[in-house]
Amino acid sequence: HTLISEINYKLESKNKQLLQTQQELENEISKIELLLDATMDSMFVFEDNTCININNNALELFLYEDKNSVLEIKFTDLFKNNSDISLLSKYNKPLETYLFKKDKTSFPALVKLKNILVNEKETKILSVVDLTELKSKEKLLTQQTKMAAMGEMLGNIAHQWRQPLSTISTAASGIKVIKEFDVLTDEALEESLD
Repeated sequence: HTLISEINYKLESKNKQLLQTQQELENEISKIELLLDATMDSMFVFEDNTCININNNALELFLYEDKNSVLEIKFTDLFKNNSDISLLSKYNKPLETYLFKKDKTSFPALVKLKNILVNEKETKILSVVDLTELKSKEKLLTQQTKMAAMGEMLGNIAHQWRQPLSTISTAASGIKVIKEFDVLTDEALEESLD
């Protein structure tokens, strides 16, 4: 009976250790989830090129309802241009590219990829920043700059026209005044016309 009690005690001790380890793992997972959601970027986690996790910003940006609808998406499915994938993997720098949303519309994005090994599996963490609003503002600024340049050019043209028109107006007024005093000669008329 003491042997059974001893074994039972060891089992309970091991069980407590396992429960404690399980709780620690759950706490670590919660911390990782919080980190993913705390960032302003949209974040994807891919394991063997298949999505295993996504943060709330990415759900919203990519128009997915919940995390389960994103699982099993392939890394390559997000990219409009497959050559960008090789550039992203080759260089450890952010890359400006176009990505697909769930509805297959594309949008400009700045992406950065981090490759790591987790439990001997290739894991990719993809960070995405939506550039749609920035590109829209850039386009508007370019348009406004063009309009300002055109306005300045028209102002310069108008100024160039005002000077000779002013001279013509002055000469015509002079001829009219001389004519009213009835002292207009052919020489004065020729001089004013010249």
